[in-house]
Amino acid sequence: MASVAVPSQAGPHEAEFQLSVGEGKILQFKKKPQIAAVAELVWNALDANATLVDVELRRDWDAITQIVVTDNGHGMTTDRARAAFAGYGETWKTGKTHTEGNTRILHGRNGEGRLYAFALGDRLTWESVAEVEGELVGVRINGDADHATIWRVVETEPARDKTGTTVRIDVPQGKPLRGLERQDAAANLTAKLAFYLRAYPTFP
Repeated sequence: MASVAVPSQAGPHEAEFQLSVGEGKILQFKKKPQIAAVAELVWNALDANATLVDVELRRDWDAITQIVVTDNGHGMTTDRARAAFAGYGETWKTGKTHTEGNTRILHGRNGEGRLYAFALGDRLTWESVAEVEGELVGVRINGDADHATIWRVVETEPARDKTGTTVRIDVPQGKPLRGLERQDAAANLTAKLAFYLRAYPTFP
């Protein structure tokens, strides 16, 4: 589905997009399995040709307060971020079968993977660095469950000295993340990625 631009006073380096789909459709992703949500974020990293993906659970005492997924993939430019986040069910992967450079088979093509993150938390932030003509460029994308159809894309200074993406998910106080607290959580995540690991046994 398409999106509509939301008027903003922020200037040419910032844009907001409102998905032309009901908020309820977006918020249904809050009910997705939590391990599946983490797996979708890892898949997005792998689709960006990442060779390293780190999943960190940050805690305050015993409670998980933030989930951070960091990769060393090719990152996103502002234009790609706008294309990726501006429409529901739309993505740069649509119509493609392999990652850039025909390196690997693409996993996601439906533009829904990012929405799975709402199963983990309410405030979502992507910070990404890509290379354009030998120069690093940065972009930040924000989403919030309180305004689930609106996504904000901001051109920024590169947040790191190499390409890649960091996703930060703020977990509301009191939200249970039992799917990630289980002792077999890592094994369950590996099982989600099993066919990929078999296809690319030398990964990373």
